[in-house]
Amino acid sequence: SALPGTLVSLIFIDSELVGPGGATMTLKVGPSNPPTPFVATGQHTTVEIGGTLIVGPSASTPSGNYTGTFYVTFIQE
Repeated sequence: SALPGTLVSLIFIDSELVGPGGATMTLKVGPSNPPTPFVATGQHTTVEIGGTLIVGPSASTPSGNYTGTFYVTFIQE
């Protein structure tokens, strides 16, 4: 939560997802809606965060479950 009128910036860090046999894909995190930076309009502001999944050739990125963690930092000024 942030006080109304607070300037909020987001920092996105790309993430590596690991799947079958150690295969990897990259999750490029962002952009957000509202776009960063934005001004908080209420105590709670809904923020949607998108991403792009970078998938390599099927031989090196087989189908299956891929897991990983991504981080988003919120900076209030």
